[in-house]
Amino acid sequence: MLLRQGEWHEIIRRFPQPESPAVRSTVTLAYHKTGQIDKQELMNNLVIPAEPYGSSLSVFNISNTHFVVNFGSLSSAFMVSDMAYQLHWTNIAQRAAFEAMEYNPNYNKSGRALKRLVETNIISGHYDVARKYIFILEKTTFYRDWARSMRQLVDHPEMIVNYPFLHSAQEEYENTTAKTLYR
Repeated sequence: MLLRQGEWHEIIRRFPQPESPAVRSTVTLAYHKTGQIDKQELMNNLVIPAEPYGSSLSVFNISNTHFVVNFGSLSSAFMVSDMAYQLHWTNIAQRAAFEAMEYNPNYNKSGRALKRLVETNIISGHYDVARKYIFILEKTTFYRDWARSMRQLVDHPEMIVNYPFLHSAQEEYENTTAKTLYR
């Protein structure tokens, strides 16, 4: 919850000696977000959860660093999505959110995963896909107001400048995609 809410100082305060890989990664991200470590130290110390059982491994290349991820459970998929989203790794955040939604044991759709899919599709400029997920979320009690505000954003993409995180993530996504496509 603290990761999703961006409560970086609280994460550091509550977990001075993290034991699990997931919490260690979250604390490392919090140190980066508060300016206590640089991006290189973050990349060197990031621990993506890999579970021995479950789906096959996925390999992601980010800034010439390879991450091996096993989306072996609902919680690890959400954790990967949350961390990747904070780091502007839009494609990984989207894939992990989709995996988390599919891991849902009762086959219902996760509002949390759908919300992340809206965000990542807005960042990547896939507004029609974002609208599809917004349509579903507008029918929920908990996410309705948020979905309506995002509908305004997909209908008027120029408004993304009013959403600093989404705007910076979209700029980074566009720059990364352009570099990848034109090498």
